[in-house]
Amino acid sequence: GQRLFFDPRLSRNGKISCATCHDPAKSFTDGRTLSEGVSTGDRHTPALWNVAHHRWLFWDGRADTLWGQVAGPLESPNEMDGDRVSIARLIVQDESLREPYVQVFGKLPSISDASRFPGAARPLPQSPEDSRHRAWLAMREGDREDINRVLANVGKALAAYESRLVSRDSPFDRF
Repeated sequence: GQRLFFDPRLSRNGKISCATCHDPAKSFTDGRTLSEGVSTGDRHTPALWNVAHHRWLFWDGRADTLWGQVAGPLESPNEMDGDRVSIARLIVQDESLREPYVQVFGKLPSISDASRFPGAARPLPQSPEDSRHRAWLAMREGDREDINRVLANVGKALAAYESRLVSRDSPFDRF
């Protein structure tokens, strides 16, 4: 999870990592009024201290698990603008990511068949003409399930790292 947190290859442009907006040197936030990922966001970046104890995530509470929350920023056009097939391909192709993944989660899907696994694909129902959405819909249901499982496991790995971010002995903690 920690390795993924700092890996900019999860983003579409290869320049934005989770740590870009959740900078450890800035208390796991970015110190900006509005977040700056691939483009400018609508809100400022929340700090990640003690995030494992949050009941609801995102500013509007739309996620109820830390691991489930992760797909939002990974695929958000304002944040990392990645896609789940590219992320799965990265995990499969990079041995330093593949080996730990297999040790923790088991076998990865074979995604070498480009006719079944396009270069980039993700669900974008609000943008039905987006090429990544059309590619997602063209995939077999079982293949989409395999990719979704990889994304969920990436979320679990990132959540495991973020769960270790615990503040101690702050005035609020003492209160």
